[in-house]
Amino acid sequence: MDFLNVAFIGKLTGVGNKGWDLGGIAGELWRGNIKHAYVDADIVADRARVGGLVARTDNGSDPNGIDKYASVRNAVTKGTIDVKNPVEVGGFISKNWTWGRVADTVSMMKVKNGEEFYGSRDLEAEGGYYTKNWIERNYVVKDVSEGSHSFNGSRSNRIQEISLEDANKKIESFGITADKFEIKPLVEDTLNSVKPKSDTYKDTQDYDTSRELAYRNIEKLQPFYNKEWIVNQGNKIPADSKLLTTEVLSVTGMKDGQFVTDLSDADHIMIHYADKTKEIKAITQKESKVQQVREYSIEGLGDIVYTPNMVVKDRTQLISDIKAKLASVELDSDEVRKINNNPKMLYMEESFKEVKDNLDALVKALVENEDHQLNTDEAAKRALIKKVEDNKAKIMLALAYLNQYYGIKFDGLNIKNMMTFKPDFYGKNVNVLDRLISFASNGNNLKGDQSHDAFNRALASATGKANLHEFLKYNMELFTSETDMNTWFKNNIADNAYVVEKQSSNPDFANKKHKLYEVINNGHHGRYISTTSESEESAYDL
Repeated sequence: MDFLNVAFIGKLTGVGNKGWDLGGIAGELWRGNIKHAYVDADIVADRARVGGLVARTDNGSDPNGIDKYASVRNAVTKGTIDVKNPVEVGGFISKNWTWGRVADTVSMMKVKNGEEFYGSRDLEAEGGYYTKNWIERNYVVKDVSEGSHSFNGSRSNRIQEISLEDANKKIESFGITADKFEIKPLVEDTLNSVKPKSDTYKDTQDYDTSRELAYRNIEKLQPFYNKEWIVNQGNKIPADSKLLTTEVLSVTGMKDGQFVTDLSDADHIMIHYADKTKEIKAITQKESKVQQVREYSIEGLGDIVYTPNMVVKDRTQLISDIKAKLASVELDSDEVRKINNNPKMLYMEESFKEVKDNLDALVKALVENEDHQLNTDEAAKRALIKKVEDNKAKIMLALAYLNQYYGIKFDGLNIKNMMTFKPDFYGKNVNVLDRLISFASNGNNLKGDQSHDAFNRALASATGKANLHEFLKYNMELFTSETDMNTWFKNNIADNAYVVEKQSSNPDFANKKHKLYEVINNGHHGRYISTTSESEESAYDL
């Protein structure tokens, strides 16, 4: 069977533990061909042989059938692969035994527990006669693709690393159009008057097509209200407001210059725009039209209001129950050792204690950001408590990690609470509790010397930034007037470290890097994020 101009965009879940084949386009390609293919998938499994595009290709052991059978050309893979018990997992392909041609491809896959591109040791078997020799012009992408490259040939002139810019040019040349295919509305949706998101407001009274973006932005300011009210509010936005012209990624409350991540009083909001800018506006609490939703008037926006994406209701018992679950966790315990077998080497004793001592505030913020129901649903409460009980060690470890390593300040603005409880700040839809659990599910993420890799594995996708350096740089440019990372970094650690940067007098090293940040940010993925946080222990980590 041949696949021509095909795409898969979505999620794939492997079921069972037999180690069977799973791929974005095909599990096993026997004497078939794939050309012009696109995959953007999040692939998970317990035990499976996984390739981002295809797990296995096989031309039927026919040396005369090379390029005629089992050929894969002009293809791209993006997304993530996470297999708990991997069977020769590869970001693009597991194996091409025998004589499967793989040519002109790009993989941007992030592989958590497998190989970056080619998953099997067959790559180097028989000197590559059946495999490696038939692989050419394949590429992975610097600071995007992730995974091991363990075999002779994992990185070579046949599988090369290139920049994202060069990768995008190659992908454009592949002639893939399937990823741009628009699915027509289902008959059922037409009969039931189900509209695509782009048509949400078009039939609403007083709709103004020139203010379509304004309505989308009002959704971020007022997440609980109906479309009639949103159109009403969108039509009141002043003509000179940026809300009319620029997409809003998020709106976050502030108090005394810091982020507010629970239902505490706020005096300002930060509007984060997609053009990498922000506006900070003063707000004043006013009488709300909905009892369980707080409303604030916004400086300079007239009748436009801001409502935090949190519901006001009595959660006293729920908070108490969840706090008791989390408080029962000890760092030096069997349940923690199931996640990381040597918790003492995490050096998180102080941070773990701080989290325990501050559980009242942390649990309050966690619950208020997790529970968005206006009513009191006892079944939902029980489900939430059970979820915490089942994952309490992971939640505590993730809270302790973020507390220790993400107390990063930008001109005095600390992003720790935002990173913990408002991960949607960067415009992605992220569940707070699921993110904490997922982060600590991989014990390696908790190690201080893997802060760079941990960010890439578990936090990058929610920020839209390729790596930790890009994340820090983006925040520096968004929150401060500083333009040089070396200067920002040195100033940021000035309270905990005395730094002397001196160029070498040795002529052989005269042109070598000598600024602290650029030396630490050297691609070796050390623990440089720890030096940016505020504790003395973190300064020691450098």
